[in-house]
Amino acid sequence: MHPILHHPLEPVLLVEGEADYEFLSQALRIIRPSRRIEIMFLGTLTDGDKSGGVDEMRKYVRENAAAIKSRRPDSPVIVILDWDASDKESSFKKGFGAADPFKVMTWPEKESNPHLGASFRGVERFYSDRIIELAIAEEAPIAKKNDETCVVTQKDYNEQVKPALRALVRKGLGADDLTFASPFIKRILEQAGA
Repeated sequence: MHPILHHPLEPVLLVEGEADYEFLSQALRIIRPSRRIEIMFLGTLTDGDKSGGVDEMRKYVRENAAAIKSRRPDSPVIVILDWDASDKESSFKKGFGAADPFKVMTWPEKESNPHLGASFRGVERFYSDRIIELAIAEEAPIAKKNDETCVVTQKDYNEQVKPALRALVRKGLGADDLTFASPFIKRILEQAGA
């Protein structure tokens, strides 16, 4: 059976990578949607031979459009893109019609944590101040500008900050940690019928 069809009765959220997977998994445990939702990223669909990212995800969607279209209408595949990939949303929709069990949604930058600058790529920009402060306390190389906006270099972000934030998310989130993320997650659940 095609991996995208392994959960035929549940909507599938297809996210860019493992950090998105872990954060949304924790968030759904807190929000408790009315039906089961499966969260996947390329590593879970391709025996781990693809690392993820928006371009690999788009390629996967194009190559597997027929399988996606064969899903039940009430159990769509919903692609969740990072806020900094909003310009790629329309390219994912090519080849799909409004009636197909396929949707694309992008984290809205305007709803991100205002204390986190654009150097926080991806879902991490929606993390709570508490998670960021814990990372700083654990000596993650996050700097604060005069206006209290947190920033990080790209090298430090990829090598130290992102792994530190993932470790904190794995330890568990509370409802207050979803302050910036929950409005968008609720819209995702509406699209999923949950």
